[in-house]
Amino acid sequence: MSVMMDYDVIQPYFPDGNDPKLVINELKKMRNNVIGSNKQKKVVMKMMIVPRLLSFMENNNWQMDIKTEAAVVLGSLAKGPASVVQELVDAKVIPVLLQSVVSRDSALPFVEACLRCLRTILSTVADLSHVIYEDPLIIQHLIGIMQTSIETQESVSSIFAHCCITPEHQMILSDHGAVLPLVFLMATNKYRVQIASIRALSALCYRNHDVSAAILACVVSEASVLEMLEQFQGRDKSSEMQMAAAKLLTYIYRARVLGHDNSIISHRTLPTLVRMCKPDKTWEERVEGAEILGYLIEVDVQLQNIAAISDHIISTLAEYFKYPGSPPDVSLMPTKKDDIITVGNELRQAAFRAYASLCANSEEVRKKVIETDSIMKHIVNGLTDPVTKVQVAAIRCLDSLSRSVQQLRTSFADHTVWKSIVKTLYTSSDEAVLSVTTAVICNLLLEFSPNKESILDECEIVDDGSGMVERKPVIIVKLLSLTRSQNASIRLNAVWALMNMTFEASDGVKDVIIKCLRNDDLFHLISCSDPAPEICLKTLCALRNLVSGEMHVDKVMDRVGHQIMESVILVLESGAVVEVKEQALYILANIASSTLTKHFILENNDVLRKVLNYLTANDVRLQLASLYCLFNLVRHKDSESRERNLKLKEEMGLQQLLEQIMSNTKSTVLSFRITEVLDELNKSEISSFT
Repeated sequence: MSVMMDYDVIQPYFPDGNDPKLVINELKKMRNNVIGSNKQKKVVMKMMIVPRLLSFMENNNWQMDIKTEAAVVLGSLAKGPASVVQELVDAKVIPVLLQSVVSRDSALPFVEACLRCLRTILSTVADLSHVIYEDPLIIQHLIGIMQTSIETQESVSSIFAHCCITPEHQMILSDHGAVLPLVFLMATNKYRVQIASIRALSALCYRNHDVSAAILACVVSEASVLEMLEQFQGRDKSSEMQMAAAKLLTYIYRARVLGHDNSIISHRTLPTLVRMCKPDKTWEERVEGAEILGYLIEVDVQLQNIAAISDHIISTLAEYFKYPGSPPDVSLMPTKKDDIITVGNELRQAAFRAYASLCANSEEVRKKVIETDSIMKHIVNGLTDPVTKVQVAAIRCLDSLSRSVQQLRTSFADHTVWKSIVKTLYTSSDEAVLSVTTAVICNLLLEFSPNKESILDECEIVDDGSGMVERKPVIIVKLLSLTRSQNASIRLNAVWALMNMTFEASDGVKDVIIKCLRNDDLFHLISCSDPAPEICLKTLCALRNLVSGEMHVDKVMDRVGHQIMESVILVLESGAVVEVKEQALYILANIASSTLTKHFILENNDVLRKVLNYLTANDVRLQLASLYCLFNLVRHKDSESRERNLKLKEEMGLQQLLEQIMSNTKSTVLSFRITEVLDELNKSEISSFT
């Protein structure tokens, strides 16, 4: 009977007794048996051997070579299927491994075996990054033993790479002095150590300016980090090394430590990432190359323009949709059907992300992308993809394309994109999907978009509560509901879409929106304590659009006038930024433009004083907005004009205040507007705003 067959049937592995020779022989047999065999790994787990292995490691009465062999077996088991790894976690293997690593009694081979096992588990199971931060001594000890051997250098670097997830993790590692040792490891001549240290540094500096700056400040043997990373991106290096170095430099650049004008970014890193997208690379390299390229150029127009003309990148990314693609791909792709589907999804989402960045600003690039291999068809198909990652990437790509007036009027109309987007908005509950979908909706509802009317025509039958039913556009009801989302991005996009919808909207559209507004709709967003203050600004802009045109001013104020006034007062009394207060004053100006709604301001001396106070603000924008409001208040339109103006002149001291400001200001625009208000204030006949 073979050894493997014996291990299938013999239980337990270890006979009774504590003979060290017998134990270590059995451990070696077990190690040899489970190496490379997932089946045998599962057999061992079923035989409940793990607790015995842990007892060997924890009990100081056992020899160090037995402890080491037990850790080696656990390390081999950790390389098995995900189910086996999860069983190891459930068996409390990680605390024993960490305790063994930090113990002063542990020999180096034992520590190395424990670190290898720990590295494997942490790279396989998600949500375990916290384990190394639970005791500050663990981080301190890991950094202390990092330089001990090649094994500790690679293993500790890999552990940091997998466990540095949050900004808090980054700062803990940085504060414990992890940066400099990792930079030194990057300068070694050991390939595995270099790769592991570069990946750890990437995790530490992702979106972290301070850590990125600390990395760049390091110098090893008179060589700077930039010089080393530039060499690592050379074509004489492996693709893995080029990719790791390009990724680290991308993260440093996006942390705003390097500028786009740095030649390493534009002439080294960007071409390296474009090269990683080529068909002769493995599918993993192609996916990561496209993702990091998209991240590198995401916010920089100049880099986007350079990337768009680099080595046929637009057509190269189009190949991602032809999986398994051209002949060079065949030997680089998996053969199992499930793997092919997974890889196809990864390639598509990576291509969408890269295209989204390429098309973010340039009309010319958008045109090239749209004209490439029926890309619009792939995007439309991606909008309803069952894989969320692919769907989000496709919608993000569509968002970049929707910033083009030409594409809104041509490609979007030809493919009736709005139907898929609106359907996604109505049916999805995923926050990532809703965040990017509402961003696209914002552009589809712009004034010049031909999709706006079609979207508003989609109606549902709604009971108004009194037994009467009416048709309401579904988009308005949905957007109003999304303004209550817990996700700040969704709230912002929803109110932004409403702002676009109400801009110079027809009477019919405004009437419908006014009817849909409930007493608390939108007004809950006007809070200066909101973590996203731009939400308050866009809400005020939407209300300003609604409260425009005398007929609509009357209707809106009749329905929700008191809520609007409360919101405006809240903003004017707050420490909000100038842009927010400016919109609040313009809302008051629109309210003051209607004879029937002036009383909301004139009968409230507190509001009047606030408007007058902003005449002496330090920002001319607030002064002009205040003057606009006052002009509409004093404008002669009815028989009560003289009485109103008399109150403003005598009780509120408006004329004296305006004359005083006029004598002190150097702004010609401000002087002109003050003159208009003074002229109107002293008129007895009806006039109109210029």
